[in-house]
Amino acid sequence: MLLLVAGDVDPQAVLQHAQELFGGLTNTNDVVAPPAVDLRNAPGGPRVEVVRGPWNKVYLGMAFPAPSLRDLRSVDLDVLSYLLGGDGTSLLSRKYEYEKQLVDGISVGNMSLDRAGMLYVTANMAPEKLEAFWQGMTTDLAKLKAADFKPEALKRARYNLEDSLDRSAETLNGLAAWLGTVQFELGGNQAEQNLRFTQRNVSQAQVQQAIDLWLDPGLVRVRVLAPENVKLPDLEAILQKNWPGAAAAKAAKQVAASAGQQEVVDLGQGRTVILIPDATVPYVAMDMMLPGGNALLKPEQQGLAELTASTIGDGCGKLDAQAVEKYFADRAASLSAKAGLQTFTVSVTGPRAL
Repeated sequence: MLLLVAGDVDPQAVLQHAQELFGGLTNTNDVVAPPAVDLRNAPGGPRVEVVRGPWNKVYLGMAFPAPSLRDLRSVDLDVLSYLLGGDGTSLLSRKYEYEKQLVDGISVGNMSLDRAGMLYVTANMAPEKLEAFWQGMTTDLAKLKAADFKPEALKRARYNLEDSLDRSAETLNGLAAWLGTVQFELGGNQAEQNLRFTQRNVSQAQVQQAIDLWLDPGLVRVRVLAPENVKLPDLEAILQKNWPGAAAAKAAKQVAASAGQQEVVDLGQGRTVILIPDATVPYVAMDMMLPGGNALLKPEQQGLAELTASTIGDGCGKLDAQAVEKYFADRAASLSAKAGLQTFTVSVTGPRAL
């Protein structure tokens, strides 16, 4: 059992109280952590399965077995998944969401669990676009090479992944949760440093090794949610034609800081700035909240607030939507807007060095 406390507290007082509450507890037996599981050797049902239901779009997911959390090869897959679908500049997002406009959304992630992991791709689209998407995607994955990614894309992936580690401790709750993850799941402070060092130094060769080891069409599992009466292409046949065979399976191997005090600055005329210094992570987050939203609009103006919020990140000056995505991704930053009932909020985050 691990007790985690984060915030502006007196460590000695917390320790004394914890001893009063839990000091009498003792172990009754030793618990041995179970070993990692190589899912490449586990049965997994049919390779492609379609489930019909009351949906008007197609939801497709494909997954590959991946290493467990403490296996540092999972870091290579973190980088690969970001290069494929981590943001709007990534390979699959750029091609299928922006250029070909075949999907409404697509993402790639590496889910690292205690004993095993899963590299997954999810996408949703109109039923009539499924065949073109599946033909293109299976062809792209079959011929995928690390050399397809430019050095700046690899640098961007490493930069944003490290930023996401820092952001996990943005709040006090997040900080406590991250410290728990480090101790319980990663294996301690040194393990965290090893993970960060590995992530900063993932090379093109390591990305290629990740492709060779884990993107195995013989081990992929594809699940599709589709509308009841829509005719679908033969996904298994397309997969077999475009990406045949299976690679040989190989055996798998194996921050604490305090926040400052907030400052409230009254600018007059109802304008207030609240500054919350926090040395936990090296970036700045800003929310600008204004009166706005549907409740303040006339009937003939309904929808204007949502329209404004949705278009703020779609282009600026001479930058189109893709250029805006690249601008922020290169800086591990983000821009978003949201229209509520009575408020309109613009949010910006980025490294404090910018």
